[in-house]
Amino acid sequence: MIASVCSATCRSAPKGVIPEAVKRMYILRRQLARCSTASKGTQHHKAARCSYTKIVPSASFTAVVECDASVPVSAEQCLRNWIAEAGGFVHEGIAVSYDTKCGDRGVVAVDEIPLEEAERCPLVIIPTSLYLSTDSATEILNGALGNDGRLLKDFGRLRKDEQLAMLLAHERSKGGYSFYAPYIDMLPSKPPCAWLMDEEELDAKFQHLRESRKLDCGTFRDLVTSTRSAMAKQSDTLAVRFGRELSITSADIVWAMGQVLSRCFGNIQEGVGMAPYIDLMNHDALATKPSGYMDDDGKEFVFVPSVFNGVPRALTPGDEIFISYATLKAPSEMLMSFGFVP
Repeated sequence: MIASVCSATCRSAPKGVIPEAVKRMYILRRQLARCSTASKGTQHHKAARCSYTKIVPSASFTAVVECDASVPVSAEQCLRNWIAEAGGFVHEGIAVSYDTKCGDRGVVAVDEIPLEEAERCPLVIIPTSLYLSTDSATEILNGALGNDGRLLKDFGRLRKDEQLAMLLAHERSKGGYSFYAPYIDMLPSKPPCAWLMDEEELDAKFQHLRESRKLDCGTFRDLVTSTRSAMAKQSDTLAVRFGRELSITSADIVWAMGQVLSRCFGNIQEGVGMAPYIDLMNHDALATKPSGYMDDDGKEFVFVPSVFNGVPRALTPGDEIFISYATLKAPSEMLMSFGFVP
């Protein structure tokens, strides 16, 4: 499900060709050990504790992360620690930046990453056990819905993106006690979808598109209005049906739908998922798509190498790391989901 082709509303993460250097997990583990000692940016990857308490049961992964409120830790560091606890990896030479060249939040290099290292060491490796997905939505929400046959049947009729949004809203309602709290804490308070923009933001966006892309935005505003209305109506319906059991409101569902539509990988027919840390990266058509592999124990991972325009890329401080969303949407669809038109 994680590596399936993208639908009209979600990012694409098709199965990639796995480099020879990472075809077998034991080779990759050796590489990661070398990467962690070779990278210079140790200040970005300290063994720090998260600043909230969380007990993290999950159908696919269980852990108890010790916490110490007296040790201040950034939200990004908590996310890195969480990924590492599950067997994943985030290169010490990269970090989240709120001052990228395009003006949005993204992931940039904070240290030199030589070409040799870029060729042998992925920048990010995420176990799929950390994904929020429609599979985990079914498993986790069964209990929250009280095994009520009618509720479960109604939940099963929802679109895959709606199921994922319900899971995200429910997990967010748990605060620091959610297994996914380190990931949810890094999500933007306001998703970038055009239908969530206010009038001032829309005016600025349309003017930019007219000037930079020579697009006729005449029909875009009507589409924004109709999409906003449809989302509000559906969120109200879902809140009435499932809100009490899942401790969520219509506003929670609107927020979650915006996050899902702007960040998820997969397709609505087979299932969708949200990839921690990977989905912090911005889009560039020349960048690589996330690729997947399975280790000898059957554990699935998704990784992002430093590849641009088909070749390995050395990084210097300030270089932004992109992925390709690989979507074939119309400009209006891109704007509704992602808030931009590439």
